[in-house]
Amino acid sequence: MYDLKADPGETRDLAAERPEIRDEMLRHWDDYAATHNVTIPDVSPICRPAN
Repeated sequence: MYDLKADPGETRDLAAERPEIRDEMLRHWDDYAATHNVTIPDVSPICRPAN
């Protein structure tokens, strides 16, 4: 979670400092994912690990 206005390079993750905002964003994501039947694969279908 980043403040893009103050940190456009996304170098400082604010999630630990602002858990209330992080948790709210996660609740919104969970609601969206449930409403829209979002499925997140365990393994990327595009990126495969090197042998």
